[in-house]
This record gives sequence, structure tokens and C-alpha cells, in this order.
Amino acid sequence: MSIFWRPITTLMFLLLASRVCLQSRPEEEVTLIDSLQCYNDYKTATVCSWTETRRQRELLPMNLYHWNNENKKEKKENICHPTEPRENISSSLIGWKCKTLSSLYAVALEDSYVFRPAIPVGEQRAFRLSENVKPKPPRDLQVHMDENGVVTLTWQNDYPSEHPLRGQLQYQVQYKRDFEDWQNAEPIQVPENETQFVIGSERQIKSMNYTTRVRSRIKPTGQNLGTWSKWSLPVDWNSKPGTYWDSPNLICEFDGHLSVSCTWEVPKEIASVLKFNLMYQTSSDAQQVCIPEAFSEDPNGPVVVFQCEFNVTSTSEVVVRLKPEERVKVILPYQNIKLPPPQNLSIQLVEDEWILSWQEDHFEHINAKAEFYVHYKKVNEPWEAAVVKEYFNQISPRKKFQLTIPTSKLSPSSEYVAKVRTIFGSKRDPDDYRRGVE
Repeated sequence: MSIFWRPITTLMFLLLASRVCLQSRPEEEVTLIDSLQCYNDYKTATVCSWTETRRQRELLPMNLYHWNNENKKEKKENICHPTEPRENISSSLIGWKCKTLSSLYAVALEDSYVFRPAIPVGEQRAFRLSENVKPKPPRDLQVHMDENGVVTLTWQNDYPSEHPLRGQLQYQVQYKRDFEDWQNAEPIQVPENETQFVIGSERQIKSMNYTTRVRSRIKPTGQNLGTWSKWSLPVDWNSKPGTYWDSPNLICEFDGHLSVSCTWEVPKEIASVLKFNLMYQTSSDAQQVCIPEAFSEDPNGPVVVFQCEFNVTSTSEVVVRLKPEERVKVILPYQNIKLPPPQNLSIQLVEDEWILSWQEDHFEHINAKAEFYVHYKKVNEPWEAAVVKEYFNQISPRKKFQLTIPTSKLSPSSEYVAKVRTIFGSKRDPDDYRRGVE
């Protein structure tokens, strides 16, 4: 009876220290050691193959190392050099093959493989721990507002009295309106040894929702600036009630030489109907006007920010104020006459004609040509199907008017309804019809 022996090959996953997952994964996620496969002819050679991504090969090429347990006292490692050109498996994967020669095969033999970088990697640095202190974030942040709208922030640090960081911390505060980004909120330094911060009412926009947070770091000593902690959990508050006109957030900044830049905010609902100009005056100049332009508009925010820039000749002081821009529209009364509906509308059958009568009492005050429009239709028809008759009055002072409708123009045994309106001015003016009253 013949007995066939086969070697037991153990792959030592020294690179990733994780076991092979037999589940299918996207090719970009397959690791080198997962893709490694080695087969031998149990006589002279072992052939290994594996795949890697092109991007990984560009960033960090890897070599395959091999050893076995033939000599347990001395481990002899060798690189398994690729014996064939790389195989282009896909647009993102390439394949490799290598061969190791051996004449020793036995049941107790174990082949081990590991991938190692082909170039030196890693970094060694020494850190002075006292210069790399990162405290815990402050806790129990609270907001207190008095009757004048002044807000006081208070918080606690997370260290007991005997801790070496107790009393050695400084703090920064950030606060913003709820529609603003944190990256645009400038951190404010809190005075040393303080665990509270006051935000005056003049630094808040009325009737706004605010949120705030605080962080800490060890007090700087020499070159040691320390590392800021993470921010505390944010806390919200509502500023004192009021209107935009109380605090339009008007801010002006000087570049130190000639130019002054001012910004202010206008609620979106107001910005669409009212524009503001910036009036400015220095001690040596007359008052001047600066025409602004929209600076920024957050689609999710309630305000539009406007900006205006101007130069000054004096660097002592500048007085600015916002002035609504008045847009005047001139309307000529004689071109915009809109009379009440004609009165006492009645109809009477006289022989073979219907006489439609009405009264207009305003002609004695108007020296202009009047136009009457008479609409009549069957009761069950829409007004769009009505017959329209034009009746012109040549500047007549009379008050009573009539229009004759022959019975031959009407359908027998049908019920009709009529209405009249008055228009002054040329009927070619498209606005006249809209100004008419039925």
C-alpha cells in the first residue's frame, strides 16, 4: 500500500496580525498577505503569487520574505524575488510571482512568509512630555443673563485640587449666532486664572440665538505653548429681545494707512425692499456717502451682509451712520384715474330693443374722454364668452348713459346678465383694463 505525504505550510501573518477573512471583498481592500498563495511540487520548488494595488506600489513597494523551521536555532530569511514580469490584472491591481528552490520536504516542515517595505520607513522622535500637555476640555459650561442682556459664562475644569494642572490652565471662548460657522468665530482669550467670561449686550445682536463653547491649555512658559484641549460641549442662549434697527452689527476697520472698511447686516426680508447707504465724516472732512454692495449672503442665514470701503485723510476718528436710500416714484393723478363702478344699472325692453341704462356721477370733475365697456352673456356661460360693447363719451357733462341691444342679437328664451365699467385714457394703454372696475 502506498502512502502519500504532503507538507503542512503555515503562513505567518506577521505584517497585519490578523487572520484571513474568507469573505469576498472589493479588490481595493484585499491586503497583500490575504492575496498570497504558495504551491509546491513537493520535490524542488515552491511558487508564490500575490496581488497589490498600483497606488500602494507607488507609495510603498513591498518585498516577500521567506523562511522555514529547518534550523530552529538559526532563522535564515530570504527575499523571494519575482521571477516573471508583473501581471496587469485590472486598472487598479497588478500581480506578482516568485519561486523558491528547496530539496527538503517533510510533514513537519513549516514555510513562513511576511511582506516588508522595500525602503526604510518609520520615524523616531523624542517628545518632552512637559511641552506636549493637552488638558481635558472644560465641563459644566453655563450661561447667565441679567435683566440688561449682559451674559456671563462660567465653567469648571476637570481636575481635583491636588492635580498638577490645577491652577495652571488658561482658557479661550468662542461664541456665534446659530446660523454662522465656527471657523468664522474668532477665539477670545480669557484673562489668566479666570473661569468666567462676560459678553456685554453691546456685543450681541438683539433677538438672536447664540451658542458658545470654551477650551483650555496649560499656561505658556517660554517656548512651551502647550496644546489646546478639545472644545467643551456647546451651550445656547437667546439675546435680549429687540429689532434689527437697535443693532445692525455695524463694524468698521481701518488698515492703518488710508482705507476704512465697514460692514453691516440687513434682514433678508428688508434687504429686498430697502437699501442703506453709509454716511461718514471725519473731523477734517465734510460728510460723504459710501454706496455699498452685498458682501455675503448665507443661503441658510437670516441676514445679508453689506460692505462699503472709503479712504480718509485723518486717522483720528470717523463718524458713520446708516441712512435708508429713498427711491421716489412720481405718479401723475390725471394718468391714473380709477372711478367707482357705474351706478343704478338697469335694463328695459322697448319694442324690439333692450335698453341698458346706468349712471356716472364723476364726469363733472374730469375733463377727459371716457370709455364704457359693456359685457353681456348668457347666465350659464363664462365671462370669457361674453359679448363686449365699447361706448365712448365725448367729454360730456351728462350723468346718465344708455346702450341699445337689439333682440335680434340675442337667443330666444334665454336669460342674460350684463355688467358695465368705466375707463379713462387711451384704450391702447394695457394698464387701462386693469384699472377698470366692473
